[in-house]
Amino acid sequence: MNASSEDQLRKIKETFGYDYVDPFSEGLARVLKGEEFFHIRPDGQPAYEERYDDVGPFHEGLAWVRKGKEWFHIRPDGQLAYRERYDDVDTFSEGLAWVLKGEEFFHIRPDGQPAYRERYDYVDSFSEGLAVVQKGKKWFHIRHDGQPAYQERYDYVDSFSEGLARVQKGEEEFHIRPDGQPAYQERYDYVDSFSEGLALVQKGEEEFHIRPDGQPAYQERYDYVDSFSEGLAVVRKGEEYFHIRPDGSRAD
Repeated sequence: MNASSEDQLRKIKETFGYDYVDPFSEGLARVLKGEEFFHIRPDGQPAYEERYDDVGPFHEGLAWVRKGKEWFHIRPDGQLAYRERYDDVDTFSEGLAWVLKGEEFFHIRPDGQPAYRERYDYVDSFSEGLAVVQKGKKWFHIRHDGQPAYQERYDYVDSFSEGLARVQKGEEEFHIRPDGQPAYQERYDYVDSFSEGLALVQKGEEEFHIRPDGQPAYQERYDYVDSFSEGLAVVRKGEEYFHIRPDGSRAD
């Protein structure tokens, strides 16, 4: 958020006496006044009359809200997106949002109707066309129609990022492609999601980054590494912290 945006939020907060103002998302901002949450327009005026116990940011034209123990979505004008009420809901992503009804998780469309018949013990938001789900002790990914993306089952899976997803099988971690097949043969003690073309991994007590083919991005090994952001990653060698570039060369 730039300085002008921060100034705008500060001015709105002071002028209207809001206790908290979130950054704007799709033209509206989440605010708190007293114990009531709602959304405001850029001029600081409420976007609708209703007040809630909590609200989320607008995304794909809808925002989640909570009224007592009931969760659902609203449109920018405050109108309800559907009649159904859930025990928990999340933000829409790729046209669908995960919801909880009783002890069952699944995804809904913007009209509040289930996107598929299957129910799961856990689901996450869709990312790159697939969503993480858990059924019993098995984890895998599903497509928008609720069908499994592949036959393999894992002990844990993460969301897809840059075309690959982190998974765990037994005590080994690695990445898979959307068809569920391993992206490489190597196995690690820990892997993270890919960011800017590289992923941090741990092998024994050594940490470093790998490319999508599983090969190390450089020869050096560190005691700690973080994910790449804006072309640099924080690493630690002994007691010293510094930044490295994607090729492993020191940046400072």
